[in-house]
Amino acid sequence: MIPLKANVPAWRVAYVTLAVAVACAVAFAVLLDRPALAWPAVFVAGNLVALWTFGSGVEALLGPARTLALLVVATALALGGNALLDTPVPAWVLVSATPALTVAAGLAVLRPRSRVVTFSLVPLFGGVIEVPLAVIVLVWLALEALAVAAW
Repeated sequence: MIPLKANVPAWRVAYVTLAVAVACAVAFAVLLDRPALAWPAVFVAGNLVALWTFGSGVEALLGPARTLALLVVATALALGGNALLDTPVPAWVLVSATPALTVAAGLAVLRPRSRVVTFSLVPLFGGVIEVPLAVIVLVWLALEALAVAAW
């Protein structure tokens, strides 16, 4: 299932979310400590899709300034907490995953009953369908955990 859009009305393009997604992609390219491999690029691409899907909904509800503040504070806290750990995860993992996780949680708190338009290849559920936000967030978090464990 690939999330395409959260069903939260938006009146304009989510410029802050788009700018944060571009910054995450640039930070990934700078912070990657190994040669470019397919797995980290897929991980970051999935996070960028989640950031756009959930972030555009959060930005429509909170506004651009509050959304930017939310993302900056969450990323700073994640990087600071990671620095205090005995075995920190690579910085590129945090830079790509934290904003996406923050906006997913933010949208789940702000609009818990919202639905997400997804493209699915699952048998019997194929095509473009609407799925509850909670299901998408749980599946996405499980995939995140698998990706970090595999790395």
